[in-house]
Amino acid sequence: MQTSNIQTMLEQFNNLLGGDLTVNTIEHFLELNNKLAKGCIKGYSFKGGVSALQYNLKFREDYKIKLDNSENNPIYFIYCSKGSIEHAWNNGDKRRKIERFQTSILSAANFGNGSEFYFKKDEYCKVLIIRIERKSDFINFYKDQHLDNNQFSELFSEIANKRYEYIGSYNLKIADQINQLSSVKEEGIIKSLLIEGRVHLILAMEIEQRVNELNNNKQNRGSLTNREMSLLREVSEQIQKEPDYTYTIKYLCKKTGLSASKLQEGFKLMHNKTVTEFIRNVRIETAEKLMKTTDMNISQIVYSIGFSSRSYFSKIFKEKYNCSPSFYLDSYKTLPTAI
Repeated sequence: MQTSNIQTMLEQFNNLLGGDLTVNTIEHFLELNNKLAKGCIKGYSFKGGVSALQYNLKFREDYKIKLDNSENNPIYFIYCSKGSIEHAWNNGDKRRKIERFQTSILSAANFGNGSEFYFKKDEYCKVLIIRIERKSDFINFYKDQHLDNNQFSELFSEIANKRYEYIGSYNLKIADQINQLSSVKEEGIIKSLLIEGRVHLILAMEIEQRVNELNNNKQNRGSLTNREMSLLREVSEQIQKEPDYTYTIKYLCKKTGLSASKLQEGFKLMHNKTVTEFIRNVRIETAEKLMKTTDMNISQIVYSIGFSSRSYFSKIFKEKYNCSPSFYLDSYKTLPTAI
């Protein structure tokens, strides 16, 4: 499949793969369920020369997508939160794999020297590709904001002057942001603003990580393998879904097969928190959501999220939200309803 710009990509997918295409002012949405693929592809365009494609699907055969460059020679930021893809320049270069949780930045040296992405048969993939036009307001804004940052200037100078292919860093925090991007439920202008804000946040995280690596000259995953990071991701998701369970380091080590030191290393890398801090934060955020969405009182909420002490809960809730749980709950209940 060949595409010349992101705004027409969904239409071309529809022609080649079939499916049901929905177009509105916020997104292009292509739903697929046929002999070639099952899943969906979403496309977004934003002001400032930024656009995004989100693939959430499984191809039923090996499939190649070819992205040709426009005259503006765009920069692509790619992230796989599930599955993996392979990349090659369309001049016959060797394929390079982009694994789950890896960040990557790609840009061709000149117009016409595009990229090829290879999807494996029967492998479910969740891939976000953010595209920035090289001569865009977004790039100019970032340059103006980081004039004193030599590493930032070095990064965009490299991208501007030659074919650029960066694949290798792992960042699980970006996967959390992509999950939130996928779960936006609002409609209309609110949905549009939330999606645009989330895409820009993901983009900023990818840029920041690469700039930090240029500063530190090291890969940002410590001693952990990709498999170990996947296990840590799974156990993090379990904690978020079941915050009331009595988690111990011993239990989590047994569940993942990791040592206590690797467990702590992974949580610091993924969440910038120790295991205990992460569990406590998940419980507090769950409590805050329950205050907004249920009629439960404070005592009921405390015990439903796995705390046994209301006074301890009140203390750490106040540390996070700068008020007591009772004050927060009463204030939320007295807010006027939307017209």
